[in-house]
Amino acid sequence: MQAKQAWGYIVESVKNDLGEEVSQILDSVVFLSLQGSLFTLAVPDQKTKDAFEEKCRREIVRRLQGYFGATLDVSIIIDPSITTEAFPKTNEPLIEIETVEDEQTLYEILVNPKRVVVIPDYFRYWIAHLGPDLAWVYVAFRQIAYLASGGKTQGDKTIRASASRLAQLCGVSDRALFKRFAKPETWKMLHGLVEKIGDNTERYSGSAGRYKVNLSLPLIPAHTAAVKQALELLASTPFDEFVDLVKQISLEDLEDRFSSENSAPPQSVRQIVEQVCTQFNRRDKEVVISVLQESLMPSSRVLIFSHFLMEQVMPAMGPGQTWLYILLRNRSWAISGEGEVTIPGGYTELAKWLGLSRPMTVYEWVNAKPGLLWAYVTPRSKEESKTSHGTGEWLSSARTFRVLHTDIPLELLRVPVDQLCAGEISSFGVLDGKDSSDDLRKVQRLLTQSSEVTYAKFIGYLRKVQTLSL
Repeated sequence: MQAKQAWGYIVESVKNDLGEEVSQILDSVVFLSLQGSLFTLAVPDQKTKDAFEEKCRREIVRRLQGYFGATLDVSIIIDPSITTEAFPKTNEPLIEIETVEDEQTLYEILVNPKRVVVIPDYFRYWIAHLGPDLAWVYVAFRQIAYLASGGKTQGDKTIRASASRLAQLCGVSDRALFKRFAKPETWKMLHGLVEKIGDNTERYSGSAGRYKVNLSLPLIPAHTAAVKQALELLASTPFDEFVDLVKQISLEDLEDRFSSENSAPPQSVRQIVEQVCTQFNRRDKEVVISVLQESLMPSSRVLIFSHFLMEQVMPAMGPGQTWLYILLRNRSWAISGEGEVTIPGGYTELAKWLGLSRPMTVYEWVNAKPGLLWAYVTPRSKEESKTSHGTGEWLSSARTFRVLHTDIPLELLRVPVDQLCAGEISSFGVLDGKDSSDDLRKVQRLLTQSSEVTYAKFIGYLRKVQTLSL
């Protein structure tokens, strides 16, 4: 009975993870017996057996072994008498639900905020390791793979996608992207995230090549080495105590205890535990993997940003400034839930977030070089000149920023469409010029910069195309 219950549990979990196609296959598979290490299943025909072997076997065997903590084999027999409904419907009463939803707001029509990119918050360490440009390359690869696979990320699979679409999500031209791909340093930095298959380093000529994208985010090299060292030090610890100690591992603790100069090829938590914790059986390893994964990459902590931000704002604002905005916005949500955040290490800390060696670059983005970022991030108080203090100390002082929580300044929606499309944006139509609101001044700065005129025109274009009633 235990084996049959285990089969039912595993089937339901695989269905939830792998989608409708796999669900239909598993509906035609029936559990027969578990004798020793042989798990026997039955299917009605050869077609179902072939489909199971291709689409399901690997994941089913992995989960069965994880559940029972032992090596198992799965045998499939064909029995034409089996019905195609392995889990008959019950006579439970059904309910009928009618949904009601208001019409979309103008902002929802323009931005489509439900269409988002979700990536573990741990990726902030990869941003610092890779730098802003290559961080966008990985996100673009990841998102292309996710969308091309219909949102099904479990298991290994091969997909085909548009190279031009990849370049668009990276905010560059096709030629610029593949020029970057021709550099060995690119793949050295992306090792563990994206791998180029084969030696296709020739000048881009329409053959986009083959790439392997890791959707399971590994640890950066320094963290990989530190976690390995920490687990090796606990090798002789009894299992229960080992798990309790693993629960206490944090990235801050690892960085304090182990030298940041040590590094190892990037590996996932699962790969590290499989390699280091050889003293444990399969079930115990799965426990360690789950505990350590949640300690280092809590599933509840994620970076979220819209496709609109990635596809429309990032190419205009640039990779570095867009990541700065995303990270500041995420921090403001996590700490205050409001559009204001204080960074204790000031511009020096922000530069480290982005893997930049020059903190003044971030200062100039926010204060000295008017651009699209000014519509999204502004200092709460007027910045003092760096000449009045020692540069290093001044740049490392705590700074508070106001961060826009919407993907476009809502004041843009108040500008008449004709003014936006024609670029006649010296005034705001509904404003008399006397309003001293910080938000409105911020938008005015935005709309008076040449690069932002194009952005404003784009908003106007969307309003005309997508909303006939305006």
